[in-house]
Amino acid sequence: GIDMAGVRKHDIIEEAKQKELQKIQQVAEDARKQESAKYDITNVENHLTKLLKQFFKEGSTLHQELQVLCKDLLDGQSISLDGLPDEALKNELNALFQLCQLEECEMDDDDDDDSDEGSGNDSDSENKATGYCISDSNKAKESQALLNAVIQFCDKAVSKDGKLTARSRMMFPARQGV
Repeated sequence: GIDMAGVRKHDIIEEAKQKELQKIQQVAEDARKQESAKYDITNVENHLTKLLKQFFKEGSTLHQELQVLCKDLLDGQSISLDGLPDEALKNELNALFQLCQLEECEMDDDDDDDSDEGSGNDSDSENKATGYCISDSNKAKESQALLNAVIQFCDKAVSKDGKLTARSRMMFPARQGV
């Protein structure tokens, strides 16, 4: 027959099986995330190589400016690309920041903070600039890792004499089917 001790024993065994299954699922999920992160870094590095090949001129500081932008983002600041006159560069930077899983956000206009206060004029919100920032979501750690990868890549991409390194020129492989 079935008694209470047998039922409890069965419940304990089932609970142990469930916990073990959850551990296995967590290990699989962690491995998937790790593999996904490697793929993301590869995509960012490939795009960055393309961007530098297209826009970097000998003696340029583009790589340093990219590092400053990434450091500003890592410090919690938002950045805007609205003032860039070169549309092609702006488009490539937009794509890079999207690959870094940054979030589009409204930028505060520091100069006009007090000008409309109390006037009830909300038309200013329609003209707010947009920019990029690190999301408050669970993507923040991935974004931070990807931004750090951009900083490190820029360090290696340009030699001390201001030229693209052979490594960075060769890192952009022929595009394969996606």
